[in-house]
Amino acid sequence: MEKTSFKTILLLFFLFTLIHFLPENSKAAEEKYPSRTIELCHGFGPGGALDIQTRLLAEKLEKFLGVHVISVPKPGGGQVVLMNLLINSPPDGYMIANCSHMGIVQTIMLSKGTISLDSIKTVCQITIFGDALCVPSDSPLKTFQELIDFAKRNPGLKFGHSGIGTNSYMRFQTLNKNINLGMVGVPFKSDAEVLTAVLGKHVPVGIFSAMGAKIQSDAGKMRILFSPSPPAKFGLDPSIPSMRTFFDKSIADKDIESVGFIVVPGKTPDEIVRVLEKAFENVAKDPEVAAELQKYNTGLDFCDSKAATQNLSRAMEKIKTFDSQ
Repeated sequence: MEKTSFKTILLLFFLFTLIHFLPENSKAAEEKYPSRTIELCHGFGPGGALDIQTRLLAEKLEKFLGVHVISVPKPGGGQVVLMNLLINSPPDGYMIANCSHMGIVQTIMLSKGTISLDSIKTVCQITIFGDALCVPSDSPLKTFQELIDFAKRNPGLKFGHSGIGTNSYMRFQTLNKNINLGMVGVPFKSDAEVLTAVLGKHVPVGIFSAMGAKIQSDAGKMRILFSPSPPAKFGLDPSIPSMRTFFDKSIADKDIESVGFIVVPGKTPDEIVRVLEKAFENVAKDPEVAAELQKYNTGLDFCDSKAATQNLSRAMEKIKTFDSQ
């Protein structure tokens, strides 16, 4: 009887020890994503179109994920800084990026083979946004054709942009290369900085978001000369010339439209990607989101993970072709 009781005591002691030491590991294994604050990052400074857009998405995302989501700017290198930080972050879904395809592709191309599309997973495609080419309202350049003529007579004319490899930079370079403008880019860290430089006449012309362009145009401080995308699509005056209305198809087809993707590190588990994909799909279906984005001259263009990954691959091939010209 005494022997049996001793065995029973040992068994109980073993079970107690197991229960006492395993709960944290067990809890971690069963922890449901997400359970803490998520950082939704973007690659430009505060005050620009992408900053405002990311803040809105973060706010709406909280409702569908049930945790705090904060918008975090990680500016530098035309989104390259952001992408390198993301790729090297833990693949746990707590740092995600709102990044244009240009930021992703440029990071891959600059890495010289150390980074590839496998280094990230595409959660979804979320937005589409416009760009506009502007001059101060008192500029002697009244039309886009006048800018073209002036630039060709004055090689080396400067234009401001939000970073080498950004969408606005690449869209302007489509013009610069294909119609031989000979203009020289001056990089800044954000749309807001480009806008300030143009207003301060540090550069005679700048390309930045349709949002910033419309605000300044409505205030009578800037004149919009050109919009690569159809201007009415982003709340701009439909009479503003665009790629499709000003140039023939051979040049217009080389334009690289500005599209926003949500991406995470490549080793992020598929189940986390699915949670985020569903949450962003719900955000895109929220009518308040479309209405708010429209105020900022941005459109919703949601695609799920599979379609977005295909779109990103196609964009990369197009940009490679452009880069080799």
